[in-house]
Amino acid sequence: MNKLTSFLIFVLFMVFLACDAKLFETEEDPPVVSAVFTTLSNAQILAGDSAEFWVEASNPGSGNLRYDWNKSVGEFLSAPDKDSIKWRAPFRGGDVTIEVKVSNDDKSTTKNKEFIVVSLDTPAVNILSPKKEAYLVQYETIEIEAEAFHDNGVSYVEFFVNDKPIKILDGELSTQYKISWLNEAPAGIAEIKVTAVASITRIMGIDSITVNIEGVIPGKK
Repeated sequence: MNKLTSFLIFVLFMVFLACDAKLFETEEDPPVVSAVFTTLSNAQILAGDSAEFWVEASNPGSGNLRYDWNKSVGEFLSAPDKDSIKWRAPFRGGDVTIEVKVSNDDKSTTKNKEFIVVSLDTPAVNILSPKKEAYLVQYETIEIEAEAFHDNGVSYVEFFVNDKPIKILDGELSTQYKISWLNEAPAGIAEIKVTAVASITRIMGIDSITVNIEGVIPGKK
């Protein structure tokens, strides 16, 4: 083998090594990370309160571990690049996710914690129909419609006429609730009332109106 051939073989070999150097690299393992621990109990926190979150991690790879915390709502009260974080809840209720990504020089592992911010607000209730002081004819079917809302959802909505319960509806994603009621109230002024109960706290919200019932002479309806 002459010198030129040997040189060409050497050059080709070096080019092969340069192109396929990754074949000789050892792939590192990602960080080993525990679940996200927290000072919360029952996966709930009151609106405006604060809590701590942390993880325990080890690194089977190279380099120092890096932490990157993120949240869906609320605010961090400490730097989000440590193995623990302090967080404050927003002043509205709802679902929250706290997430941390732990990285080494090659790979990362992500963990998260889901929980609920509990609002102590009273459910908002508003009777839409009939209107206040409306005139309703006795023995006719009347539609009663109301809207009810709470940050944590509504467990149920109940309708009353003159404090007599007439219908209960389960809470839904929709904020509007409607029933049909046969107007058997006595002639005169009547009170229509709607209540809504918050799903977690069981706090009750109320709205009421008065209407005028026009009496019907028996046999003249």
